[in-house]
Amino acid sequence: GVGLMGHGGGGRSLPKQGCILYHLLQLYCGGDADGNAENATEQAMAPGAVTPDKLDYRHSWQLSTVFDALDLYPRPKESADRITDAFASQLIAVGLWKWAVYVYMHLDDNTRRSASIRGLVLRFGWTDPDDKQYPTLSELQVPSVWLDEAIAYASGYSFKRDLYCESIRKATLFADAEHAFSRLFAPTGIYDGNEDAVKEYYDKCLELLPPSYSEAGDGVGGGVGGGGEAQLYLDYLSITLDSKAAATGGGDAMDMDQQFDPAALSRSITSLRKRLAMSRAPSKLDTYMPQSAGLREKEAVCRMDMLATATAMELKTEAILQEMGMRGTAVESMAKTSMLEDRRLVELEALTRAFVEGI
Repeated sequence: GVGLMGHGGGGRSLPKQGCILYHLLQLYCGGDADGNAENATEQAMAPGAVTPDKLDYRHSWQLSTVFDALDLYPRPKESADRITDAFASQLIAVGLWKWAVYVYMHLDDNTRRSASIRGLVLRFGWTDPDDKQYPTLSELQVPSVWLDEAIAYASGYSFKRDLYCESIRKATLFADAEHAFSRLFAPTGIYDGNEDAVKEYYDKCLELLPPSYSEAGDGVGGGVGGGGEAQLYLDYLSITLDSKAAATGGGDAMDMDQQFDPAALSRSITSLRKRLAMSRAPSKLDTYMPQSAGLREKEAVCRMDMLATATAMELKTEAILQEMGMRGTAVESMAKTSMLEDRRLVELEALTRAFVEGI
């Protein structure tokens, strides 16, 4: 039975009551012995009011949500959040992480609710990549990009580089996707002649860039400003493919003559050559998913080959400008541009070749 709090005969004090029914009756009567409804509410929501297990918050959370829904017996927000955290942890401990997502959705603070749910998805989302286990994240209206991000991080730990790049792009983490592909696949793609695959991936990245993203990044070989590395490779592919098409007579020759602007082409190639001459900006991927020794070699060879190609094209374009009576600035620009020694040697080789061929 439920005893009454207070003093019995002979001055003996009765034990403190913990039954949920007793505390609800207290609330109905206006609070505890001191008229404090908040204390009675806290005691009613304690796990010990229903079960001997002091860590079982199932009843506590259900009673808390009922009180909140009916706006009964207001209490500090920290109290409700503490019960929510405890019950969510209890669900996670038994493997019901999606139900923990549901529980966290009852947090009042938008920022804390979003952070708590996203943290759960990033931690456990990879265990159900197809989102088939009930309740599904789509039913809970959790952003799908969080699941893609979780799959990307999990694939990074298992060295599934293709899945990492694809998932991180679907997660709309554009800078990470751009850096990942630029380090893990773009050098190999150009080195092995798979330019179409490189162009397709970068086009998808740039198509999804938000308006706040800079189309050309920070202009230093593809920095974290957004789109820099992707645009660098795309510009290279575009210029080289157009040059190959022109060299092989591809397309309508008359249209080619009408559209060909050597001065504009020279400016484009000069910009490309300057960006290739700069070392690429470091990113967190260099630590998170470092390149293999072979891939680092391919990237170095690829970048140097791209620089050599761009330098040779710039010098040929300048020769065309000089034949047309226009002044070229390629050699002067190269002399003034600061760059690494190995890249300077590549440009020196190209300049020497151009000089010998012009004699």
